[in-house]
Amino acid sequence: MVGFLRGQLTNLGTRSLFPDFSPDGSSVAFAAPTVLGGVTDLWTVPSTGGAAIRVTVTPGVSERLPVWSPDGNTLLYVAGPPDNSSAQLWTLDVHTGVTTQLTSDATFKDQTPDWSPDGELIAYNAAGDIWRMNADGTDQVNLTGTATADEFGAAFSPDGTEISFTGTGGPVPAGERYVQVMAVDGADRHLLAPTPGLLQAVPAWQPLGSGR
Repeated sequence: MVGFLRGQLTNLGTRSLFPDFSPDGSSVAFAAPTVLGGVTDLWTVPSTGGAAIRVTVTPGVSERLPVWSPDGNTLLYVAGPPDNSSAQLWTLDVHTGVTTQLTSDATFKDQTPDWSPDGELIAYNAAGDIWRMNADGTDQVNLTGTATADEFGAAFSPDGTEISFTGTGGPVPAGERYVQVMAVDGADRHLLAPTPGLLQAVPAWQPLGSGR
């Protein structure tokens, strides 16, 4: 269940997953099925409590991993068949309900994507690499291009100049998985605090600073 200050926000009788606060803190977006074992839809619920509203209804399609845009007007998410074998990136205008498909190539999309702080760019995982594109889906660029790696968890720095992520490719020694950081164009890729034998998971940045 999604919770706030130990207060239960949802009571749908199913699993509520991948919560994300809106920029103004007034709403929480999440994914949940209407029946146990069913495909997940996107929902929003007031962060102070109230009725959850289902904002996507697409039979046979699993919609998940919602992320609010910096201006709070749009949800970025991953959608595809229940097994996520061909999942793609979409956006939803929360005011009009209009959905837009951003990617349609054969590469598998997975893991939570991220908006740049100005809302102009999106970083995401596809086929084990970290990619970047414009917010309208144009100019898709593979930033890591490590064929044998598994790189995911892209997160823009607060100033939008860097992207951090975790993975096994690039400068990471065989058998390890470390958090890495690179410039927004993929340059200057390097490790952060490598610790042999310790898998490092999805990174996050301090909201108002340069720390990770």
